[in-house]
Amino acid sequence: MVGRWVCLGWIGASCLACSVGDLDDSAPFGESQSVAEGSGGSGTTGSLTTGVSVNPTAPGGTTDSSVSESGPLPSTGADEDSTSGGAGSSSSGGWTGLSGRGDSSSGGAGSECGNGVLERGESCDTDDLGATECADVGDFVGGELSCDAACAFDTSGCTVMGGEPVSVCENINLAIPDNGAAVTTVVNVPAGGEISDVTVAVDITHTWIGDLSVDVEHGGTTVSLFDQACTSEEDISLVFDDGGAAMNCASPTSGAPTLPVQPLSAFDGLDAAGAWTFSFQDGAAEDVGSATQVCVNVEF
Repeated sequence: MVGRWVCLGWIGASCLACSVGDLDDSAPFGESQSVAEGSGGSGTTGSLTTGVSVNPTAPGGTTDSSVSESGPLPSTGADEDSTSGGAGSSSSGGWTGLSGRGDSSSGGAGSECGNGVLERGESCDTDDLGATECADVGDFVGGELSCDAACAFDTSGCTVMGGEPVSVCENINLAIPDNGAAVTTVVNVPAGGEISDVTVAVDITHTWIGDLSVDVEHGGTTVSLFDQACTSEEDISLVFDDGGAAMNCASPTSGAPTLPVQPLSAFDGLDAAGAWTFSFQDGAAEDVGSATQVCVNVEF
């Protein structure tokens, strides 16, 4: 008989716990032998393999005889408490050795769902998504990936590739100062996804639309929609669209698709989610007005 120590569990290349027992040295190499609890002071009952340790993370579950050794195990105490990191089990992160024994208070080997730390056997944990995004887990073009109570990905906030268009409008009453600084209002688009086409709509009451300039900004890109076109015509109610017609000053409230000053295609390829900021400015004296509604319409 010979005292021999064997690694019972592995994390990567690191031995998680060892056991010492009296093994029959004359047994064939690789033969499994039973070791009684407390043998060698390990506090572990299990099946040990003569001269062989198995690293479960090795490719194909291969064995590596080089990691087993003969000789005494460095002393850590006669009886190690299994709840404080001793061999056998851990209350904060179980492991499974050669005997297949090991447990965790969370119910899964080496993981505890809900502790906010991504661990083995979990797809995610609370806010820890492991840098995974919607596009990594399905046919999504963006949106917000989250984690459910079972530590699995929740894709309900992700935007499906080729998903339905998103339209968001805000009714406002934003006074535009006469011959003053620009004023702004924001539309928040909740659904993410890569923009393939966008149109925007604005409604403005004003007694001389030739005074006005209107821009929209998103994701660091700004597009001019209207810039002191026309003269004394009143009010604007238009949809600005790259596929629209040239500005018709005789019908500024027709709601017809109208070409913006700069192409809205500048937003193509950006993620639609987030703030879209509309800016209104009156650049001449005497006439005043207000912006009453703004809309963002996005196709993916």
